Amino acid sequence: STLFPYTTLFRSIPCFHDDQHGTAVVVVAAILSAARATDRDLSELSFGQLGLGAAGSAIAGLASGFGFKELRAFDPNPLGVDRLREVAESGVELTTGTSDDFLEEVIDTSDVLVMTTGRPGLLDPSRVREGQIIMALTNPTAEINPRDALNAGAVVAADGSIVNNVLAYPGLMRGALDANAPAITSSMKRAAAFAIADAAMEGELLPDPLDETVHLAVTRAVSDAAQR
Repeated sequence: STLFPYTTLFRSIPCFHDDQHGTAVVVVAAILSAARATDRDLSELSFGQLGLGAAGSAIAGLASGFGFKELRAFDPNPLGVDRLREVAESGVELTTGTSDDFLEEVIDTSDVLVMTTGRPGLLDPSRVREGQIIMALTNPTAEINPRDALNAGAVVAADGSIVNNVLAYPGLMRGALDANAPAITSSMKRAAAFAIADAAMEGELLPDPLDETVHLAVTRAVSDAAQR
């Protein structure tokens, strides 16, 4: 085939879906930052994901490599559950479900609750647990207003206006290219999440995306991870 030389040339170029994996990196970075600010270890926290579409499955898949005590994930569509099981790290205690009862269980038992459901107002403030970390990421109207979540007892709450994949993409891609990496791996995405969390100033959940030093830090961390 006349296309064969081009296929060979481009097959080792690293690529990723920014709305999926870029978002996942920044969500996990925000959770790392929140856990540090509240002096909690991820191994003590249960992680809950509501919604396993493109972004949700990537978030839960990446989170499965961070040592949470347990991970529960809900989607009404069995295909979403299957999607997560394909990308989750092996050996992780992962519980999934599609029923309304399981949705309620995830809300009630998760120390960290991430929502990518496309259902504005899904989480009533009365359901928020004291000390819960909440990421309500449906745009333009989230599952719960972060201020309402904080007033209801959440220790940290954020939405898509703060948790934005612009923090991940430039450094993650540049780090991969600098290292001549043939692909972007889970370890590179984990390195990016740690670098973003480390760059947040005291009192901030995430750093300013206009701070170029953040992207340089992510670049170095990703490049180092790619070469290990």
